[in-house]
Amino acid sequence: MMKPYPLLFNPVFKQRVWGGTRLKDWFRECSDTDQIGEAWILSDHQEGKSTVSNGPYTGKTLSEVIEQEPDWFGPDMKEFPLLFKVIDAAKDLSVQVHPDDVYAYEHAGERGKTECWWVLDAAQDAKIVYGHHAQTRQDFEQAEQADKWDDVLKYSAVSPGDFRFVPAGKVHALGAGTMVLEVQQSSDTTYRVYDYKRPGTDGKLRPLHLEDALNVIPFPDTDDSLVSHVSSGTSLASCPYFEVEKWEIDGKEEVLANQVLVIAPTDNSATLSFDSESLTLEKGHAVLLPKGVTVTLAGRFTGIVTKVPDSESK
Repeated sequence: MMKPYPLLFNPVFKQRVWGGTRLKDWFRECSDTDQIGEAWILSDHQEGKSTVSNGPYTGKTLSEVIEQEPDWFGPDMKEFPLLFKVIDAAKDLSVQVHPDDVYAYEHAGERGKTECWWVLDAAQDAKIVYGHHAQTRQDFEQAEQADKWDDVLKYSAVSPGDFRFVPAGKVHALGAGTMVLEVQQSSDTTYRVYDYKRPGTDGKLRPLHLEDALNVIPFPDTDDSLVSHVSSGTSLASCPYFEVEKWEIDGKEEVLANQVLVIAPTDNSATLSFDSESLTLEKGHAVLLPKGVTVTLAGRFTGIVTKVPDSESK
């Protein structure tokens, strides 16, 4: 068994019809291709596995590291349960919803998708879709059939430093001009409700999934609030799948990982010291600290820190 050490990763980039060009400014690894919508900065999902970029496990996927070093993650973690993204929405994303675990395993063969957003950047007039006004399923169907989306959808203004928890079943969409760090369950199951009648990258209209969407949307909507401009150490979200906190480092901070931690700087780079090594953690990238690792973080930065549970229920 190898001594655990902090793991850095090579991002996986995804072209999207709504993507832009800002990810090139955040990631030197990003190609010159236009419409890059997502950087999967830490992922072990089959649709895009990031690889370790430092140390003895360089080039290995996270599942390969877990298989070789189960003690780093806990005996019950057979696969990594979360996925971390930086999303650049140059145009509006489709209005969509994700299923919970029960529905997703039955209909899609993978876990559900609860997620959260930390807003990295936003245009002055940027807004998101977050929830709906329908009291019943029939109300929502009637609005869809009449194409009265502005009547049924809830819109919220957002600015940098805002945070949104997006549970499974919540109707949502990032609006044009927003850029977020997303922490989510490792799932790629999405049910599109409305897509502005625009063609995809292949020139064809992207499919909608209204029946599945209506099966997982709660009526009436749940009441979830916006978290805005919180102080350091604040717990932003706590659920069975992850706990997310905001840290502000100004100087040096020693960190002991009592459980698996993922740290992602959101404004400036950080220096991470471990034993006699010193690593640079660039903004927008993620470092995974296995259980039991102690590191020193140095610099002046805001970091989104995610505590990963040892096991998950299915």
